[in-house]
Formats: sequence, C-alpha cells, structure tokens
Amino acid sequence: MTVRPGVSSRYPVLVAGLGVALLVALRVYGASASSLWLDEAIQLDMASKAFPEMWRSLVLDRVHPPLDTLLTSLWRRVSESDAWLRIPPVLWSVATGLVLWVRSGGGAKPVRSSVSLFAFAAFPLAVQLGSEIRPYALGLLSVALVELCRWNWRRTDRTAWWWGAVLASLLAAWSLYWGLFAALLSWGVEAVRSARSRDARRLARSVAGPALVLAGYLPWLIAVARAPARAIEMASQRPTTELVLSFLAGLVTDRQEDLSHPVVAGFLWGLFLLGVLLGEEDDRPGIAFLAAAMSLGVLGALLAAGHWWSLRYLCVALVPLALGAGLGAETLISRAGRWRVPAWAALLVLVVVPQRDAIQDVARNARPDWREVASFLDLDRRSGRGGTVLAGDPWSFIVLRFQTRRLVPPFEPALVPDSPDGLATELGRYGSGWLVASSHYQPSEEAGRLLAGAPARVAFPRADEATLRRFEGGRLLPP
Repeated sequence: MTVRPGVSSRYPVLVAGLGVALLVALRVYGASASSLWLDEAIQLDMASKAFPEMWRSLVLDRVHPPLDTLLTSLWRRVSESDAWLRIPPVLWSVATGLVLWVRSGGGAKPVRSSVSLFAFAAFPLAVQLGSEIRPYALGLLSVALVELCRWNWRRTDRTAWWWGAVLASLLAAWSLYWGLFAALLSWGVEAVRSARSRDARRLARSVAGPALVLAGYLPWLIAVARAPARAIEMASQRPTTELVLSFLAGLVTDRQEDLSHPVVAGFLWGLFLLGVLLGEEDDRPGIAFLAAAMSLGVLGALLAAGHWWSLRYLCVALVPLALGAGLGAETLISRAGRWRVPAWAALLVLVVVPQRDAIQDVARNARPDWREVASFLDLDRRSGRGGTVLAGDPWSFIVLRFQTRRLVPPFEPALVPDSPDGLATELGRYGSGWLVASSHYQPSEEAGRLLAGAPARVAFPRADEATLRRFEGGRLLPP
C-alpha cells in the first residue's frame, strides 16, 4: 500500500499517533493499583547509593549491566513517587515503538510500519516491561536502535549510520546482557551478507563494529570476571515440546510462559511467518534469523549453561517479531485489492483487541501491592500499640523496607535469621510487634513448624501473599 499525495498522506502520521497513544495508555493502565515489586525495590535500593558503592553492588550482583540503574539514580533525585519513577520505562517504550515505525518504512510504508508499532504496543510482555523500573525497556530500545542504524547503513552506506549502530550496540551492551547478544547477532547478519556479496570493505567494517563494541564493554566484563562467582539459583528446566511452545506463545500473548491463548499466539506467529517467508526479499532473512536466535537460541544457550529459563530473557525477540508482523501485514494487504484500507484497519484491530485479557491480567496481577502492608503497620503504630516490625524472609524485608522508608515519619523493619533459634531469639529481643512473612520464600523446616503453630492474624493476598503475626513478651500470639 503506497501513500497518495494530498490529504491521504496525513493518514499514516495520524495512525502512528494513535499507535503511540495506545502504547502509552496500555503502560499506564492499572499502574496506580500496585506498588513497586521486589526487583524494582532492589534496583532503587542500589540506585540510592553513592556511585562507588552502587558500582560494587551491581558488580557483585551480576544480574544486569549498570546503565539503567545509573539513570535511575539520577531520575530519583527529583522525586521518589511511584508515578515519577515509572516515567523513564514508559518513555523508552514509546521511543522503541517510534523506532520500529521508522525502521519499517514510516509514512512511506504505512501498513507495515503501523502494524509493527501496534503489535509492539500490545504485546503483554512489552506492556509489563514498559512500565517497570528495570533495564528491559531500555534494552528493547537499544536493540531497536541497532536494527534501525544497521538497516540504514546497509541502504545508504553512510558512515554516520555505521557509527550509530556502534553507539546503539554499546547502549544495548551496557543495558542488558541479552541486548549485547542481539547487537552482536545483528552485526553478524551484516558480516555474512558482506561475505556472500564479496564486499571486502563492508565486511571489514562489519567486523570492526562489534570489535569496538566489545572494547567499550571491556570495563564491565573485567569487573564482573574479577567478582566472586554467584551460584545459579535454579537449574534449567527439562525441555519439552509443550514447555518450548509455552515460551513461544507467552512471548507474544502473555507476561509469562503460557499456552492459554493459542489462537492469538497462532495468529501473531502466523503473521510473522508470512512476512519472513513471503515478504520483501531484502529484509526477511535478517528478521527471521534474529527472531529465531533471540527466542529458541536463547533457550538453547540457557540450557547449555545450566541456567533457569525465564520469559524475560527472550524479551529482545519482541523487536524482530514486531518487524516481522509488519512485514507479514504488508504482504497480506498487498493481495487485498480494493479492500486494502478495510483490511488494514482490521489488522490493526486484530493485533490489539485479542490481547485484552492478557493486558488486563498485567494490570491486575503483574505486581503486588505492599503499600497495603505498610499502611496497616503505620496505622497500628499511630494507634499507640505498634512495636518492632520483623521481616521473616529476605523478600518481605526488601520490599517492605522500601515502602516503610517512604512513610512520614519513616521506619525500617528488621530481618530475622532463617532458623527457629534465631527467630525465637529475635522475638525475645524485641518483645512485641509484628512478624511479616511471604510465601515467596520458603523458611527452613524447623522455622516453618514454628510459624505454623501461630497462624497469621492478618493476610494480604495482593502483597505476595504476605501474612502478619503478632508477638508479645517474646512469643507469637494465637489469632
């Protein structure tokens, strides 16, 4: 579908504006109904430290490169309200959608670009990651920028786009480990293409680009290599056809591995496959390779490393998947004849509306609400009874501490050892107060029996199923 001169040339821009509005609306939808969750609290705790201490914490943690935490440390100096802190990931997500729109052809290819934008706007996993204080939204933006710069360098051979691809790759590397993986694979696509066309100059630059990226990434690699190794939390799952399919389906229709939306998943993957099989010849091999490498390839790499699987590790595959969906839409609409405009509108609806249930689930259940627990404890404290707040597990301690520090006046819980003797000692030491525990963390068998002997007085299902037990005179009281 081409753009005719005159009034119709405004339509692609209007549709893109609608796509951006939809993208923002889905990411702020339901945001006020939940608090910051565990991983966000950990990142904000690190971001609150002075830079040397923050760097040491990130190196020892080894979970993510430091760029997003550094940006968070600067952003939080203005305000620490939930709404303010979640603005950056929404901005990164909006920028990613616009980059995908431009990468897909922009106003010159309205069907392709708009479907790519709308698909990314409505992917439930992209919706969740686009409103979390974590590095995933910035990682997705950087990978999309790599694709945009690499593609324009191929088309124009301008050095500025080559440097843009290098800088975007550095941004990806310092944002997300899988961002570095995606950037190197993108450069590899260009290297293979240059070798097949026997373009020695382009091949040399396709190798020099990632070499510069790795050189710029070297300080972080050295720091992490020198840090003490962390034990892997959980071994990788035993791969089965159903498990792999649940990851592939959840990637486009959910925030976790799930086969509950097979028709929607089949439609979106079918649109992608249509694009990479029958779409524009020059574009489809790279998109197909990157999508396969960042989905099945990532699962294979995790399996080889003995590391547990998580759908978040596949998130950068959303970039080529959105591009492929746009390519498939363009291929489909080109065969619609005089029904092209209605078919275009129908496709935009079909990549968004069927995601409704999953997006509503993101708004309701993706994050806990520990503000409820903090408010209860604050009210109890103001009533004059109060006492010490003990956290019975690290999960509760980290998230609850983040919330109680924001109260006026603030207070902090104490973390008790995970053993019956340690728990009993702490109860006797503090005398009276509340013991907070979460089902997300399993205590030792002995400590579990001690807790089971004193059922919870108050439960908060929306706060990671947190429970509160009252203790007086160093003893847990019955409900």
